[in-house]
Amino acid sequence: MRTSWLFGKGWNFVEAIRRQLLAGVKELRVVADQVGRPTYAVDLAGALGELLLRGCRGLFHVANAGATTWAGFAAAIVSNLGLDVPVVPITTAEAARPAPRPAYSVLDTSRFETTVGPLPPWEDALARYLRSAPSAPRP
Repeated sequence: MRTSWLFGKGWNFVEAIRRQLLAGVKELRVVADQVGRPTYAVDLAGALGELLLRGCRGLFHVANAGATTWAGFAAAIVSNLGLDVPVVPITTAEAARPAPRPAYSVLDTSRFETTVGPLPPWEDALARYLRSAPSAPRP
């Protein structure tokens, strides 16, 4: 099973954004030239269970439905938390991260969807996560 942009219990992108918001940042500068599929760990675990119950073998790409940029993901987090903090789109080069990241990492989940069905949209998954999870401590 391969997945992408995983979030759930513990430290992750959602918690990094939430921590900045709780600290009172006036704006968030977030990469807008990388596209992927955010995936909620709870949905991923359910997908794995379904594949096991069906006796499936081989490689499956599993992620919540839809795609976004990191900046789009951050904007959705801000919105779900009911805040009004601007998300300023920046480039990967401006972010100057030590490890290279692909510009497009949207997984093709068609094999999983044909076998089990699609996972809910990432926006729905994010809303469920934020409703159920208190802010996680940073490692």
